[in-house]
Amino acid sequence: MARRPNLTQLRGNIAKARFFRVYTDRARRVVKDPTAIEELVQHARTKASGSPNSKVRELGDRIKLLGRLVRAYANGTYREIGVGNVVLIVAAILYFVTPIDLIPDAIPGAGLMDDATVLAFVLAKLELELDRFSMWEKDQAIDAISRG
Repeated sequence: MARRPNLTQLRGNIAKARFFRVYTDRARRVVKDPTAIEELVQHARTKASGSPNSKVRELGDRIKLLGRLVRAYANGTYREIGVGNVVLIVAAILYFVTPIDLIPDAIPGAGLMDDATVLAFVLAKLELELDRFSMWEKDQAIDAISRG
């Protein structure tokens, strides 16, 4: 029986890990469905905000940012990110909301930490993309205000 990787091993390139392929395959389908994206993001925000783990709760605002980016991509208003990176974001959110994954959420402490590790990996990997998206959002808000 194959040994499961520990949290240190998860910090490697998660996007290429065998266990993560299931989530990227599902994500490719979800990216095409704005309703599924909305439900997924809402589920992730609820899970993060209700977590007993403070580190997971802190991810809540970043999950909102990821969700806004994916929604903007899905509805066609923001296309300054490659589809592969959008799939990676959706896969990480899917992993986060799935209770039975590499380390099931029912295992105290470690169950949510592997979810947080996957999200932290994606956040770090796509930091520049997320900064660009945040700037784009601010520009959109300024444009809307100036149009009155």
